[in-house]
Parts: sequence; structure tokens; C-alpha cells
Amino acid sequence: NHGGFDRIFLISFGKAAYLMTKAVSDSASDIITRGVVVTKYGHAQSGEIPRNIEIHEAGHPIPDRMGVEATSRAIDMLKEADDKTLVLCLISGGGSALLVAPIKGISLDDKQAVTDLLLKAGASIDELNTVRKHISGIKGGRLAQYAYPARVVSLILSDVIGDKLDVIASGPTSPDSTTFGMALDVVIKYELTEKLPAKVKDILDAGSHGRVDETPKEGAL
Repeated sequence: NHGGFDRIFLISFGKAAYLMTKAVSDSASDIITRGVVVTKYGHAQSGEIPRNIEIHEAGHPIPDRMGVEATSRAIDMLKEADDKTLVLCLISGGGSALLVAPIKGISLDDKQAVTDLLLKAGASIDELNTVRKHISGIKGGRLAQYAYPARVVSLILSDVIGDKLDVIASGPTSPDSTTFGMALDVVIKYELTEKLPAKVKDILDAGSHGRVDETPKEGAL
């Protein structure tokens, strides 16, 4: 028993995920039950992290299949969490592309196309994440929903001073201050309405009309 918890799960994602995990495991490896780490290709080393913590490398800034598979492993772990579980989230920049779980009805190809379109159009990281949160099954506070009723503690590292918590890595454990309507506004601003994959446009339209559940807001987590 560790501070009233029977188990401690670790989930770490972002460009600094490996080093953040190493820092924690160096001092607390004996109390971590399981862990999943997702970082950018070339950002992990071998042999220094305990075997009960899985290390995955995946695509950034365009998400890829490896990111989808690693995120699926993380979600499976979170679903096992109960009220006697502490979930420790280590979050760093780049986590948006690495933590990939497209919302039902959206494919990885769709997400890749949307990310590519927005990057090439010159969208800001805030605008990109506003859209990504609303076509994701894990961003914008949804990771915390998977972990319920576990206690979730997030250690968040940002390379942008003053970044809002729901922006860094698309805020998977933070209440989301953006809406489907705001995501649609970004698409319209960059004149991408006709270029978006049809299923993505359908989801954003449905969400802005209240037919798809919004991301969790303040007070819901």
C-alpha cells in the first residue's frame, strides 16, 4: 500500500516522456505497478527503465500507427484502474501527436490528413489542438475519464512559458475550454471546409449541433 493506494500506474507521453519516466523510475521504480511510455522516434534509450514500464516510439508531428497501438495499450491499462489506483501522468510537448486514439468513426488516415492540412495552412498550436481534441477519444480530458475512479496526478512540462494546461499535449487530463464550434471556426478560418475528410467534417458538424458529446469541461473531472 502506497499512501492509501494499492497500485500506481504510470503513463508518460511527449518528446520528454522517456527522460521524465527515467527521473521518476530512478527514485520510485519499486512502487510503480505498470507503465506505458510514448515518445518520438529516437527519443528513447534502452535498458534503463524497469521492465514493467513499456517503452513505445511513434510519429511526430504527424501521428502514425505506432502511436495508435501504444495509446491502445495505455487505454487498456487505464481501464483496469480503480479507486485504489493512483495514475501518474507525465506530459510534455509533442504529446498531441504521440497519444493517438481517433474518436469513433474517424480513421488514422483522417487524423493524419487533418493534422497535415492545418500545419500547412499555418494554424497555431492552440488552433491545431482545438481541432484535434474534438476528433480524439483521449485528448481534452478524456484520458482522465478512462482512469475514473482512480486518482489522477499530472506532472506537465512545457517549453512554452505560460501555456494553458488544456493546450499542452491537447490536455488529456485537463478540463477542455474549447468546443466543437470553436474547432469548426478554425477549419472555416483556414478555408479547409471542402478539403477536410468527410467523416471529420460530419463529426465537427454533429458536435457543434450537440449530437456528439463535448469534451469534459470544468467541474466534470
